[in-house]
Amino acid sequence: MSAPVELIADKFFFWYIQAAVILIVVRAIQQRKYNPPVKRGEKSIGIFAGVAAFLLTGIIAAILSFNSTLEGFKTALFLTNAYMVAHLCFRSRWFQNKLIGLLIQVENGTHTQK
Repeated sequence: MSAPVELIADKFFFWYIQAAVILIVVRAIQQRKYNPPVKRGEKSIGIFAGVAAFLLTGIIAAILSFNSTLEGFKTALFLTNAYMVAHLCFRSRWFQNKLIGLLIQVENGTHTQK
């Protein structure tokens, strides 16, 4: 396998995803003091639950796709990731605000990629 293609192989890609989730959680924790409490409605909570389910499904699929690399650590990885996703989707106002803002932009057709 050539070097650039190998960088997106499963054995590396899983760790990229892990690093991204950890960095987003760290950022969310840093932003905690800047986001005042907001009362969320049923629609918002449903969106957060859907995003959490989507993220956890992807993480479970990634964890289960590894046989030897993660053997003996799959449960710990799943629980750690589940906690991080739950924190982002249900406790982090910063992440919730970013997610709702992005969805509003997409619905209005005003979202542009930067």
